[in-house]
Amino acid sequence: MATPSSDPLARRYSSLDRAFADQKIPVGNQPFIRAFCSRVGVSTFDKRSGYIKANRCVDGPALQIYYGWTNGFHSEEEARDAVGPGAKVWPSDRGAHLWGVDHPVTRATTGVQPKAPVFVDYGTCPRCHLKLPASSTCDTCD
Repeated sequence: MATPSSDPLARRYSSLDRAFADQKIPVGNQPFIRAFCSRVGVSTFDKRSGYIKANRCVDGPALQIYYGWTNGFHSEEEARDAVGPGAKVWPSDRGAHLWGVDHPVTRATTGVQPKAPVFVDYGTCPRCHLKLPASSTCDTCD
């Protein structure tokens, strides 16, 4: 008899709603994810550390659904067809010829955005023409 941790069915979600709740997928991403899972043809969802593994009805790579993005699409065309116009589609580093998509809500869009760094120009050294540090003394010439 298999132990629960070694039994792949023990890690299977009973529904996509259970997977969303367990992985804390934002409500704003759920319709988007449901739509592309339907278009791609996903049959089951498995629990993984940090993501939902969406198993296809036909042969092909499983989709890896994270909080703010998904990867595992066969091609750029499949990804674009699955998510529709306007979504950000990108080549995945997961495997050769796989593609990913950004969800409408990502961690970057949910928090406070960091301010752009402020650069101060302290001038240029008159001898070597390098930018001066805050001390206004050239590290190279002095």
